Amino acid sequence: MTVVVQSQVLPKLASLFSALLTDGSWLLQHHTLEAFAHFVEATNHEEVIPQCLPSEEIKTKVVNFLSKNVPLEENREARLERLKLQSSVIERPRDRLESGAVEAAGDLQPCPKRARQQTSEEEQYETSLQAAESALKTLQTLMAQTPPPQWVAARLRELETQITRINAVQRTGA
Repeated sequence: MTVVVQSQVLPKLASLFSALLTDGSWLLQHHTLEAFAHFVEATNHEEVIPQCLPSEEIKTKVVNFLSKNVPLEENREARLERLKLQSSVIERPRDRLESGAVEAAGDLQPCPKRARQQTSEEEQYETSLQAAESALKTLQTLMAQTPPPQWVAARLRELETQITRINAVQRTGA
């Protein structure tokens, strides 16, 4: 990243982490802590990390998460409130299904298909054919610029014979 891009992106990234880490949703906070942990491990820009932690409470929460420390004390009311929040997030999709808020199965559109992944054999075929095409284009350009030596015609006929054999094998499947 260029210095100009860094000066624009890094403050925005710090602001984003700061906002997400202070969000009230426990689920969003947990996913943000996981993402922040990955960021801290992978970044070369350590100077932005303190900017992501706006308060001592958030710093403590992040340090505990990174250290895999679980808060030892949680009073009964706090635990009950946390469990209610968690269950509401977990039960929301089920409630939508039961209430019929989701469209009937016939109305749903299928997801678009992903592009088919090529196997290693297909990749080898593709690479080989691309190399052959490239070599032929280069040869064609060279022949347009200067007259070819006499032996080139014989080699081209050999290549043509080879291509004919390859096509014949492919058609017979042998």
